[in-house]
Amino acid sequence: MTDSDYTFSTTLQWAQLPIRIRFAPAKFGGVISHLELRSDGPNPITSTGYRSHFVPCGTIEAEGGPEAFTRAWLAEAEASEEWQEHLARSRQGDLFGGGWNAFTP
Repeated sequence: MTDSDYTFSTTLQWAQLPIRIRFAPAKFGGVISHLELRSDGPNPITSTGYRSHFVPCGTIEAEGGPEAFTRAWLAEAEASEEWQEHLARSRQGDLFGGGWNAFTP
């Protein structure tokens, strides 16, 4: 996808981590929307800092737009057992493996 495909771009702050959002509301003949998230580290949605998400057109707008959709998605994922375990490992340290790659939403 080219930069011109995206009609919305912003950066939101989540837990002191900037997350860049780009949104293309109508791709592939107008049948699907694309949301792209990038951050410099893991967050509850992605262990790598990158997420490409496709949904039917109108889905993200119905949830209040790309930023509201992303904030709701983060809030839901933040409550997951996997993310809570990741946070605990991050605070404690992990001498036997796991590390960042152990978190896979």
